Amino acid sequence: HGSDTLVYPGLDVWLATIPSGEHAGTEPFVGPESVVVKDTMRNRAAASTYYRAGATGIYTFNWYANRDSRRTLLNEIGSPETLRRTDKIYSSTHRSLRTTGPWRGALRNDRILGEVPVRLKRTLTGEGPTVTFDVADNFAIDAPAQVELRVRLDQWVKGDEVQMLWDGIERNPVTTTYDVQEDFVGNPSGAATRDVGPAVWMSSQLRPEEASPGPHRVKVILVKRNERMGTDIVLTNVELVVTFA
Repeated sequence: HGSDTLVYPGLDVWLATIPSGEHAGTEPFVGPESVVVKDTMRNRAAASTYYRAGATGIYTFNWYANRDSRRTLLNEIGSPETLRRTDKIYSSTHRSLRTTGPWRGALRNDRILGEVPVRLKRTLTGEGPTVTFDVADNFAIDAPAQVELRVRLDQWVKGDEVQMLWDGIERNPVTTTYDVQEDFVGNPSGAATRDVGPAVWMSSQLRPEEASPGPHRVKVILVKRNERMGTDIVLTNVELVVTFA
């Protein structure tokens, strides 16, 4: 502010697994939305947050696309006005470090602010990892249909007790849903084959006034781990999902 400097924050979001080539090894995509839908919603939220911080415009890096595949986003992220009343996912910063291949170790120094993934440990103080969201939407002006806070826990099982806090207040009620990833190999009909999985989404509905513009803090606390489990629960995603339709 107060200078002639123009700031164009960059968007470079990979959500799907890259199976081969120099960038192979990124972690698998997790829904529950499809890859394209979640990519669109997360980029809208990121661009909106940048504009709220004073960005001049948005720089798109490595957005491999033809004239149609990114048309919607390219028509929306150029201005905070075109981003108003669009569905968004405000997301925790994900850190993915590669230990093999030509890019092993290359991301360690420029991914230092990654908030997830993080293993949940019981603490003497009852504390847990905290993620900060900067909400850009003003729901007092643009009323949403739904605002949902959700976290994804890998290696969760029945008997575990995990608290989810929004701005220091525990969310209640919380819905727990298995993140079922179907394997369609040998299943060409696409029929469901499983009801449970190694990860769950914990979600809670927020009132729009609870997500006012500005920073908000989400804390996840492990209260009790199923005594039969020897592995840690891993917090992989913290997301605020905003829908208008």
